[in-house]
Amino acid sequence: MSRSIFAAVLVGALNACGSVGPFPMPPKRPLPAQLCNSSNRVVALHTVPATYPQLEREQRVQGWAVIRFDTAQDGRVINAAVVDSAPVDALGKDAFGEAALASVEQWRYPRGARKNMCHRIEFKLSPKTD
Repeated sequence: MSRSIFAAVLVGALNACGSVGPFPMPPKRPLPAQLCNSSNRVVALHTVPATYPQLEREQRVQGWAVIRFDTAQDGRVINAAVVDSAPVDALGKDAFGEAALASVEQWRYPRGARKNMCHRIEFKLSPKTD
Protein backbone atom coordinates (compact mmCIF):
# COMPACT_ATOMS: atom_id res chain seq x y z
CA MET A 1 0.00 0.00 0.00
CA SER A 2 1.43 3.36 -0.94
CA ARG A 3 2.32 5.86 1.77
CA SER A 4 -0.30 8.40 0.66
CA ILE A 5 -3.09 5.78 0.55
CA PHE A 6 -2.04 4.48 3.97
CA ALA A 7 -2.05 8.04 5.34
CA ALA A 8 -5.52 8.67 3.89
CA VAL A 9 -6.86 5.45 5.45
CA LEU A 10 -5.24 6.26 8.81
CA VAL A 11 -6.57 9.83 8.82
CA GLY A 12 -10.03 8.60 7.86
CA ALA A 13 -9.98 6.09 10.71
CA LEU A 14 -8.80 8.71 13.21
CA ASN A 15 -11.42 11.20 12.03
CA ALA A 16 -14.11 8.53 12.40
CA CYS A 17 -13.03 8.05 16.02
CA GLY A 18 -13.67 11.68 16.83
CA SER A 19 -11.18 14.31 17.74
CA VAL A 20 -8.09 14.44 15.64
CA GLY A 21 -6.56 17.87 15.26
CA PRO A 22 -4.71 18.96 12.19
CA PHE A 23 -1.34 17.42 11.49
CA PRO A 24 1.49 19.75 12.60
CA MET A 25 2.70 22.42 10.18
CA PRO A 26 5.83 21.24 8.34
CA PRO A 27 8.96 23.15 9.42
CA LYS A 28 9.57 26.38 7.52
CA ARG A 29 12.78 26.81 5.61
CA PRO A 30 14.32 30.26 5.11
CA LEU A 31 13.46 32.04 1.88
CA PRO A 32 16.05 31.16 -0.76
CA ALA A 33 18.24 34.28 -0.75
CA GLN A 34 19.63 33.63 -4.24
CA LEU A 35 16.06 33.68 -5.67
CA CYS A 36 14.29 36.27 -3.52
CA ASN A 37 15.12 39.97 -3.41
CA SER A 38 14.55 40.88 0.25
CA SER A 39 14.61 44.62 -0.58
CA ASN A 40 11.28 44.27 -2.46
CA ARG A 41 8.90 44.93 0.43
CA VAL A 42 6.06 46.37 -1.67
CA VAL A 43 2.54 45.68 -0.37
CA ALA A 44 0.03 44.25 -2.84
CA LEU A 45 -2.93 46.46 -3.72
CA HIS A 46 -5.17 43.45 -4.43
CA THR A 47 -4.79 39.88 -3.20
CA VAL A 48 -6.87 36.76 -3.73
CA PRO A 49 -6.88 34.24 -0.86
CA ALA A 50 -5.46 30.84 -1.73
CA THR A 51 -8.01 28.02 -1.86
CA TYR A 52 -7.18 25.21 0.60
CA PRO A 53 -6.67 22.00 -1.41
CA GLN A 54 -9.71 19.80 -0.78
CA LEU A 55 -7.96 16.47 -0.17
CA GLU A 56 -5.45 18.07 2.21
CA ARG A 57 -8.31 19.76 4.11
CA GLU A 58 -10.17 16.44 4.40
CA GLN A 59 -7.00 14.71 5.61
CA ARG A 60 -6.30 17.61 8.03
CA VAL A 61 -2.88 18.27 6.46
CA GLN A 62 -1.33 21.72 6.88
CA GLY A 63 1.38 23.19 4.69
CA TRP A 64 2.98 26.20 3.05
CA ALA A 65 4.43 27.38 -0.25
CA VAL A 66 6.85 30.09 -1.36
CA ILE A 67 6.09 31.78 -4.67
CA ARG A 68 8.72 33.83 -6.55
CA PHE A 69 7.47 36.35 -9.09
CA ASP A 70 8.15 39.58 -10.93
CA THR A 71 5.74 42.45 -11.51
CA ALA A 72 5.10 44.13 -14.84
CA GLN A 73 5.15 47.91 -15.21
CA ASP A 74 1.36 47.96 -14.72
CA GLY A 75 1.57 45.99 -11.44
CA ARG A 76 0.48 42.58 -12.74
CA VAL A 77 2.26 39.49 -11.41
CA ILE A 78 4.33 37.78 -14.11
CA ASN A 79 6.83 34.89 -14.21
CA ALA A 80 5.39 33.34 -11.04
CA ALA A 81 6.75 29.97 -9.89
CA VAL A 82 6.77 27.76 -6.79
CA VAL A 83 10.31 27.81 -5.33
CA ASP A 84 9.62 25.79 -2.17
CA SER A 85 6.69 24.09 -0.46
CA ALA A 86 5.83 21.40 2.06
CA PRO A 87 4.53 18.81 2.23
CA VAL A 88 4.58 17.25 -1.22
CA ASP A 89 2.83 13.88 -1.40
CA ALA A 90 4.54 10.57 -2.16
CA LEU A 91 3.65 10.87 -5.85
CA GLY A 92 5.21 14.33 -6.12
CA LYS A 93 1.90 16.24 -6.19
CA ASP A 94 2.36 19.72 -4.78
CA ALA A 95 -1.19 20.75 -3.88
CA PHE A 96 -0.12 23.63 -1.62
CA GLY A 97 2.28 25.02 -4.23
CA GLU A 98 -0.36 24.80 -6.96
CA ALA A 99 -2.99 26.56 -4.81
CA ALA A 100 -0.58 29.32 -3.74
CA LEU A 101 0.58 29.88 -7.33
CA ALA A 102 -3.01 30.18 -8.60
CA SER A 103 -3.67 32.79 -5.92
CA VAL A 104 -0.54 34.93 -6.39
CA GLU A 105 -0.97 35.04 -10.17
CA GLN A 106 -4.14 37.12 -9.56
CA TRP A 107 -2.53 39.68 -7.25
CA ARG A 108 -1.89 43.30 -8.26
CA TYR A 109 0.88 45.63 -7.07
CA PRO A 110 1.51 49.37 -7.42
CA ARG A 111 2.83 50.34 -10.84
CA GLY A 112 6.48 49.58 -11.47
CA ALA A 113 8.49 46.63 -12.71
CA ARG A 114 10.10 44.56 -9.95
CA LYS A 115 12.18 41.40 -10.04
CA ASN A 116 12.48 38.38 -7.74
CA MET A 117 9.74 39.12 -5.24
CA CYS A 118 8.79 36.24 -2.93
CA HIS A 119 5.80 35.53 -0.74
CA ARG A 120 5.15 32.63 1.64
CA ILE A 121 1.54 31.42 1.92
CA GLU A 122 0.59 29.21 4.86
CA PHE A 123 -2.31 26.78 4.88
CA LYS A 124 -3.50 26.29 8.47
CA LEU A 125 -6.50 24.49 9.94
CA SER A 126 -8.19 25.23 13.22
CA PRO A 127 -8.48 22.39 15.76
CA LYS A 128 -11.50 20.16 15.25
CA THR A 129 -14.20 20.97 17.75
CA ASP A 130 -16.89 18.35 17.08
